[in-house]
Amino acid sequence: MNKKLFILAPIFLLGSSLTLLCQEKPKEKKKWEDERISIIVDKVERADSFPEELRISGFTYGQPEKGRDIVLIQLTIVEKRDLRIKPEEERLSKPNCPHLIDDRSETHWPSWATFNVTLRPKKIAYLPFVIPKDATPVQLKYVYEYRDELPKPQDILHGRIDIDLPHIQ
Repeated sequence: MNKKLFILAPIFLLGSSLTLLCQEKPKEKKKWEDERISIIVDKVERADSFPEELRISGFTYGQPEKGRDIVLIQLTIVEKRDLRIKPEEERLSKPNCPHLIDDRSETHWPSWATFNVTLRPKKIAYLPFVIPKDATPVQLKYVYEYRDELPKPQDILHGRIDIDLPHIQ
């Protein structure tokens, strides 16, 4: 009888553990949104050069200065609602473009290009920033363009979603 318990006990524990593991749901990523767009930050990565698989042919990618590296933020645009702006109208530039705030409260602007991913046909986009190696990204201020409905003025307006990054990395 003791031999049966000795054999059955580990099998029972293994079966119970596997059942619990199978019941755990994958951690759902937080969605950041306002009344016009919904964004998920898929990942925040650091690298000493721009990833080869993301390079665009014909564009020159410089190396970050000594003591700095690249923080690459991968976003998924989940939904865009009523932006009422055409890609050729895109005018994002400082200070009205996405920017990164580090743990020293310093602001970093996107490197190599400033673009509005809400206008891109792909839902996944990357925002590269060059920051000091000893700085930690803490917040992405995602800025995008839109227009109000008529009869309001047709000026291009800017929306912003503040995304906390520490729990994403």
